[in-house]
Amino acid sequence: MPLLQLLVGLVSATAWAGAGPWVPGSGSGSLYVGLDGQQFQKVASGTGASRRVLDVGEGVSLVTAQGIVTYGIASRAEVEVRLPYHVNHVNRDDAALCAGLGADGCAPTQTVGVVYSHLKVLVADEVSGAPASLSVGALARFGGLVHPHRHRLTNAGEGTLDGGGFVSVGRSGGLGQGYWTVHADVAAMYRVPNTRRFPNQLGDRAVPGSELFGTVEGFGSPRRVVSVGPSVTWLWRPEGVDFGDIDPVDPDRFGSLRVATVTAGVKLLFRDPHDNAFVFGVSRTVLAVNNPPDQIGLSVGVALNRLFDRAEGD
Repeated sequence: MPLLQLLVGLVSATAWAGAGPWVPGSGSGSLYVGLDGQQFQKVASGTGASRRVLDVGEGVSLVTAQGIVTYGIASRAEVEVRLPYHVNHVNRDDAALCAGLGADGCAPTQTVGVVYSHLKVLVADEVSGAPASLSVGALARFGGLVHPHRHRLTNAGEGTLDGGGFVSVGRSGGLGQGYWTVHADVAAMYRVPNTRRFPNQLGDRAVPGSELFGTVEGFGSPRRVVSVGPSVTWLWRPEGVDFGDIDPVDPDRFGSLRVATVTAGVKLLFRDPHDNAFVFGVSRTVLAVNNPPDQIGLSVGVALNRLFDRAEGD
């Protein structure tokens, strides 16, 4: 995905996998397989009086196929691994913005994306009498596979090795014959810089900078088989330059950006009696600093839960 939208896409994907503070239990887990499509036609640069909105011709289209495996390694701990594959392209590569980014700046990109993994531990459980469930965890991302394309508007990430931690809090309860849940996650990431001398090995800036991101979600299901609810995801990289000030010939130009993005959407889940789920989601960017302000996304997928459970008698 272009710029930092990859991160927001990965955070959103947790709704279909190990979302919230809850864990599957020892020896249990799930597999999610999904397809995401996104499109935008503009890029916002700067804030306040210096804010500009740049057109990207007839837009950029992004398609991501993703697999997520979540597995309970103990009664209160899980591991999760995500592997995406991206197909990104501009609809018209003769756009003025593409010309300013150089001959390869808007080239189509097809690549395995950033590999994500986390370890999550449930430290407080509402089932045991706590007012809410609370988890903490460590996460890591490996972006070496997208490193060669990081200079493109159609990139799938910035090619770094990242590490950090997260906190997740949530609560659930009964609702008619179904249930309700609400949870919030916040993560902080240190990103190993591609360069400490931006631009062009002559400056004094380390890029990309560290980031904060998170999500807030809620679901209601009066009859359990169908649940629906809102979702808000956000990303903040406070250090960097504006889109209009990047060095157009530096390969780490997008990593040099300061970024803020907020995306809001709605998610719909259909569950079968075995707790497997079909997932559908729509989203739109509602705030963007040095990112697309008009990005619209659609997601569909299937979550196979209790995939590793043993049958009775095994």
